[in-house]
Amino acid sequence: MKYLFHLVLMSGAVLAARAQSTAFTYQGRLAASGSPFSGFAEMQFALFGAPTGGTAIAANTPAIAGVNVSGGLFAVSLDFGVAPFLGEDRWLEIQVRTNVGPFATLTPRQPLTPTPYALYAPTAGTALGPWVSRGGNLATAAKVGIGTTLPTEALDVRGDIRLGDRGEYPALAAEEDLRIIRGTVRRSPSPPIITLGFGFTVTREGEGDYLITFDPPFASEPSVTATVDDFEESLTDVDFYVAGIFAATRSSVRIRTRVHSASAGLPTGPRDALFHFIAAGPR
Repeated sequence: MKYLFHLVLMSGAVLAARAQSTAFTYQGRLAASGSPFSGFAEMQFALFGAPTGGTAIAANTPAIAGVNVSGGLFAVSLDFGVAPFLGEDRWLEIQVRTNVGPFATLTPRQPLTPTPYALYAPTAGTALGPWVSRGGNLATAAKVGIGTTLPTEALDVRGDIRLGDRGEYPALAAEEDLRIIRGTVRRSPSPPIITLGFGFTVTREGEGDYLITFDPPFASEPSVTATVDDFEESLTDVDFYVAGIFAATRSSVRIRTRVHSASAGLPTGPRDALFHFIAAGPR
Protein backbone atom coordinates (compact mmCIF):
# COMPACT_ATOMS: atom_id res chain seq x y z
CA MET A 1 0.00 0.00 0.00
CA LYS A 2 1.35 3.41 -0.94
CA TYR A 3 1.35 6.09 1.76
CA LEU A 4 1.51 9.82 1.22
CA PHE A 5 2.33 12.16 4.10
CA HIS A 6 1.56 15.86 4.25
CA LEU A 7 2.64 18.19 7.07
CA VAL A 8 -0.19 20.43 8.26
CA LEU A 9 1.13 23.90 9.10
CA MET A 10 -1.98 25.35 10.65
CA SER A 11 -2.46 27.17 13.92
CA GLY A 12 -1.49 24.88 16.77
CA ALA A 13 0.28 22.38 14.50
CA VAL A 14 3.37 22.54 16.70
CA LEU A 15 2.49 23.43 20.27
CA ALA A 16 4.73 24.71 23.03
CA ALA A 17 6.11 22.09 25.35
CA ARG A 18 4.58 21.57 28.74
CA ALA A 19 6.45 23.14 31.67
CA GLN A 20 9.73 21.31 32.43
CA SER A 21 9.33 19.05 29.34
CA THR A 22 11.09 18.82 25.99
CA ALA A 23 8.08 17.22 24.27
CA PHE A 24 6.08 19.03 21.59
CA THR A 25 2.89 18.15 19.71
CA TYR A 26 3.17 17.42 15.99
CA GLN A 27 0.22 17.26 13.59
CA GLY A 28 0.10 15.77 10.10
CA ARG A 29 -2.07 14.17 7.42
CA LEU A 30 -1.71 10.55 6.27
CA ALA A 31 -3.07 9.33 2.93
CA ALA A 32 -3.18 5.77 1.61
CA SER A 33 -3.45 5.27 -2.16
CA GLY A 34 -4.47 8.89 -2.53
CA SER A 35 -7.29 8.81 0.05
CA PRO A 36 -7.26 9.98 3.69
CA PHE A 37 -6.41 7.06 5.96
CA SER A 38 -8.51 6.27 9.04
CA GLY A 39 -7.54 3.72 11.66
CA PHE A 40 -4.66 2.73 13.91
CA ALA A 41 -1.07 3.19 12.74
CA GLU A 42 2.34 2.73 14.25
CA MET A 43 4.93 5.39 13.51
CA GLN A 44 8.63 5.92 14.08
CA PHE A 45 10.26 9.36 14.05
CA ALA A 46 13.93 10.29 13.64
CA LEU A 47 15.83 13.58 13.28
CA PHE A 48 18.34 14.22 10.50
CA GLY A 49 20.65 17.10 9.69
CA ALA A 50 19.89 17.02 5.94
CA PRO A 51 16.80 16.53 3.74
CA THR A 52 18.30 13.33 2.26
CA GLY A 53 21.03 10.88 3.23
CA GLY A 54 23.09 11.02 6.40
CA THR A 55 22.54 9.24 9.66
CA ALA A 56 19.89 9.88 12.29
CA ILE A 57 20.83 12.44 14.93
CA ALA A 58 18.15 11.38 17.40
CA ALA A 59 15.13 9.13 17.64
CA ASN A 60 11.83 9.79 19.36
CA THR A 61 11.12 8.38 22.81
CA PRO A 62 9.29 5.98 22.78
CA ALA A 63 10.72 4.47 19.59
CA ILE A 64 7.31 3.37 18.25
CA ALA A 65 4.25 5.56 18.67
CA GLY A 66 0.74 4.16 18.39
CA VAL A 67 -1.36 6.77 16.60
CA ASN A 68 -5.09 6.95 15.93
CA VAL A 69 -5.67 8.52 12.52
CA SER A 70 -9.11 9.98 11.67
CA GLY A 71 -9.91 11.28 8.22
CA GLY A 72 -6.18 11.34 7.47
CA LEU A 73 -5.41 13.65 10.42
CA PHE A 74 -3.32 12.71 13.43
CA ALA A 75 -1.46 14.33 16.31
CA VAL A 76 1.47 12.78 18.15
CA SER A 77 3.72 13.90 21.00
CA LEU A 78 7.42 13.85 20.07
CA ASP A 79 10.38 14.08 22.41
CA PHE A 80 13.97 14.19 21.15
CA GLY A 81 15.41 15.83 24.25
CA VAL A 82 17.47 19.04 24.20
CA ALA A 83 20.76 17.91 22.63
CA PRO A 84 19.69 17.83 18.93
CA PHE A 85 18.51 21.46 18.95
CA LEU A 86 21.66 23.59 18.86
CA GLY A 87 20.47 25.96 16.15
CA GLU A 88 21.15 23.91 13.02
CA ASP A 89 18.44 22.93 10.52
CA ARG A 90 16.66 19.67 11.29
CA TRP A 91 14.47 17.35 9.21
CA LEU A 92 12.01 14.78 10.50
CA GLU A 93 11.91 11.32 8.92
CA ILE A 94 8.72 9.34 9.49
CA GLN A 95 8.16 5.62 9.09
CA VAL A 96 4.66 4.14 9.27
CA ARG A 97 2.83 0.83 9.18
CA THR A 98 -0.87 0.04 9.55
CA ASN A 99 -0.56 -3.73 10.01
CA VAL A 100 2.05 -6.27 11.00
CA GLY A 101 5.04 -6.02 8.75
CA PRO A 102 7.92 -3.68 7.93
CA PHE A 103 7.70 0.07 8.31
CA ALA A 104 7.42 2.20 5.18
CA THR A 105 9.61 5.33 5.06
CA LEU A 106 7.67 8.40 4.00
CA THR A 107 9.33 10.90 1.69
CA PRO A 108 10.35 13.62 1.61
CA ARG A 109 11.62 14.30 5.10
CA GLN A 110 9.78 17.14 6.78
CA PRO A 111 11.75 20.28 7.81
CA LEU A 112 11.06 21.23 11.41
CA THR A 113 9.55 24.63 12.06
CA PRO A 114 11.48 26.97 14.42
CA THR A 115 9.03 26.46 17.29
CA PRO A 116 10.75 23.43 18.86
CA TYR A 117 14.00 25.41 18.89
CA ALA A 118 12.33 28.02 21.07
CA LEU A 119 11.34 25.58 23.80
CA TYR A 120 14.58 25.36 25.78
CA ALA A 121 18.01 26.93 25.97
CA PRO A 122 20.48 24.07 25.46
CA THR A 123 23.36 25.73 27.37
CA ALA A 124 21.59 27.12 30.41
CA GLY A 125 22.51 24.19 32.69
CA THR A 126 20.45 24.05 35.83
CA ALA A 127 18.76 27.30 34.81
CA LEU A 128 17.07 25.41 31.93
CA GLY A 129 13.56 26.68 31.48
CA PRO A 130 10.89 27.26 28.86
CA TRP A 131 11.58 29.74 26.08
CA VAL A 132 8.93 31.58 24.09
CA SER A 133 9.41 32.80 20.52
CA ARG A 134 7.49 35.89 19.43
CA GLY A 135 8.26 37.86 16.29
CA GLY A 136 11.78 36.44 16.04
CA ASN A 137 12.60 37.26 19.69
CA LEU A 138 13.26 34.73 22.43
CA ALA A 139 12.14 35.23 26.01
CA THR A 140 12.21 33.17 29.19
CA ALA A 141 11.01 33.63 32.74
CA ALA A 142 13.93 31.53 34.01
CA LYS A 143 17.33 32.82 35.10
CA VAL A 144 20.04 32.67 32.42
CA GLY A 145 23.67 31.98 33.20
CA ILE A 146 26.71 32.61 30.96
CA GLY A 147 29.85 31.07 32.36
CA THR A 148 27.91 29.65 35.29
CA THR A 149 25.34 26.90 35.76
CA LEU A 150 24.01 28.53 38.93
CA PRO A 151 22.81 32.02 37.93
CA THR A 152 21.60 34.21 40.78
CA GLU A 153 20.07 37.02 38.71
CA ALA A 154 17.88 37.25 35.60
CA LEU A 155 21.13 37.40 33.58
CA ASP A 156 24.28 36.26 35.37
CA VAL A 157 27.50 36.64 33.35
CA ARG A 158 30.76 35.33 34.78
CA GLY A 159 33.68 36.75 32.82
CA ASP A 160 34.42 39.77 30.65
CA ILE A 161 31.86 41.25 28.26
CA ARG A 162 32.70 42.87 24.94
CA LEU A 163 30.34 44.96 22.81
CA GLY A 164 30.30 46.39 19.30
CA ASP A 165 30.24 44.88 15.81
CA ARG A 166 33.76 43.51 16.26
CA GLY A 167 33.83 43.24 20.04
CA GLU A 168 35.94 46.39 20.17
CA TYR A 169 34.30 47.85 23.29
CA PRO A 170 34.87 46.20 26.68
CA ALA A 171 31.91 46.56 29.02
CA LEU A 172 32.66 48.69 32.05
CA ALA A 173 32.28 47.11 35.45
CA ALA A 174 32.87 47.97 39.10
CA GLU A 175 33.43 46.12 42.34
CA GLU A 176 30.32 47.82 43.68
CA ASP A 177 26.78 47.64 42.33
CA LEU A 178 26.69 51.33 41.43
CA ARG A 179 23.93 53.58 40.18
CA ILE A 180 24.78 56.82 38.39
CA ILE A 181 22.66 59.95 38.09
CA ARG A 182 23.75 62.87 35.98
CA GLY A 183 21.93 66.14 35.51
CA THR A 184 22.04 69.67 34.14
CA VAL A 185 20.04 72.42 35.86
CA ARG A 186 19.46 75.77 34.21
CA ARG A 187 19.64 78.89 36.32
CA SER A 188 16.24 80.43 36.82
CA PRO A 189 14.84 82.36 39.76
CA SER A 190 11.77 80.15 40.14
CA PRO A 191 11.55 77.33 39.47
CA PRO A 192 14.89 75.94 38.25
CA ILE A 193 14.62 73.86 35.09
CA ILE A 194 16.11 70.39 34.59
CA THR A 195 17.51 70.40 31.06
CA LEU A 196 19.22 67.00 31.20
CA GLY A 197 18.95 63.88 33.36
CA PHE A 198 16.48 61.66 35.18
CA GLY A 199 16.04 60.20 38.64
CA PHE A 200 16.04 63.44 40.61
CA THR A 201 14.12 66.61 41.34
CA VAL A 202 15.52 70.08 42.10
CA THR A 203 14.34 72.89 44.37
CA ARG A 204 15.83 76.38 44.49
CA GLU A 205 16.29 77.24 48.17
CA GLY A 206 17.72 80.69 47.53
CA GLU A 207 20.14 82.61 45.32
CA GLY A 208 22.65 80.01 44.04
CA ASP A 209 21.31 77.42 46.48
CA TYR A 210 19.78 74.20 45.01
CA LEU A 211 18.49 71.06 46.73
CA ILE A 212 18.81 67.92 44.58
CA THR A 213 16.54 65.07 45.74
CA PHE A 214 17.28 61.57 44.42
CA ASP A 215 14.29 59.49 43.34
CA PRO A 216 14.66 56.77 44.43
CA PRO A 217 17.33 57.32 47.10
CA PHE A 218 20.70 55.57 46.96
CA ALA A 219 21.41 52.67 49.33
CA SER A 220 23.98 54.88 51.08
CA GLU A 221 25.57 58.30 50.60
CA PRO A 222 26.77 58.78 46.99
CA SER A 223 29.85 60.60 45.71
CA VAL A 224 28.82 63.87 44.04
CA THR A 225 30.69 66.31 41.84
CA ALA A 226 29.41 69.50 40.19
CA THR A 227 30.67 72.15 37.78
CA VAL A 228 29.27 75.50 36.68
CA ASP A 229 28.77 76.44 33.04
CA ASP A 230 30.23 79.97 33.05
CA PHE A 231 28.88 81.37 29.78
CA GLU A 232 30.56 84.73 30.49
CA GLU A 233 34.06 83.27 30.76
CA SER A 234 36.75 84.68 28.46
CA LEU A 235 40.51 85.17 28.42
CA THR A 236 40.09 88.67 29.84
CA ASP A 237 37.29 87.84 32.28
CA VAL A 238 38.25 88.46 35.93
CA ASP A 239 35.09 86.81 37.30
CA PHE A 240 34.55 83.08 37.62
CA TYR A 241 31.87 80.74 38.97
CA VAL A 242 32.32 77.76 41.28
CA ALA A 243 30.03 75.06 42.63
CA GLY A 244 30.13 73.60 46.11
CA ILE A 245 28.71 70.32 47.43
CA PHE A 246 27.08 70.36 50.86
CA ALA A 247 25.10 67.99 53.09
CA ALA A 248 25.15 64.94 50.82
CA THR A 249 22.93 62.07 52.04
CA ARG A 250 21.51 58.93 50.43
CA SER A 251 18.38 60.87 49.48
CA SER A 252 19.62 64.38 48.61
CA VAL A 253 22.50 66.79 48.15
CA ARG A 254 22.77 70.59 48.23
CA ILE A 255 24.68 72.32 45.43
CA ARG A 256 25.60 75.98 45.79
CA THR A 257 26.88 78.14 42.95
CA ARG A 258 28.94 81.28 43.65
CA VAL A 259 30.72 83.93 41.66
CA HIS A 260 34.20 85.13 42.60
CA SER A 261 34.83 88.59 41.26
CA ALA A 262 37.78 90.94 41.00
CA SER A 263 35.68 93.71 39.48
CA ALA A 264 33.78 96.35 41.37
CA GLY A 265 30.57 95.85 39.43
CA LEU A 266 30.00 92.20 40.34
CA PRO A 267 30.21 91.38 44.05
CA THR A 268 31.52 88.02 45.20
CA GLY A 269 28.85 85.75 46.62
CA PRO A 270 25.99 83.36 45.77
CA ARG A 271 24.79 83.63 42.19
CA ASP A 272 22.32 81.53 40.19
CA ALA A 273 24.06 79.70 37.34
CA LEU A 274 23.61 76.73 35.03
CA PHE A 275 25.42 73.74 36.53
CA HIS A 276 26.10 70.07 35.82
CA PHE A 277 26.44 67.29 38.39
CA ILE A 278 27.11 63.56 38.66
CA ALA A 279 26.15 61.39 41.63
CA ALA A 280 27.37 57.79 41.89
CA GLY A 281 26.55 55.46 44.74
CA PRO A 282 25.29 52.00 45.73
CA ARG A 283 21.88 51.03 44.38
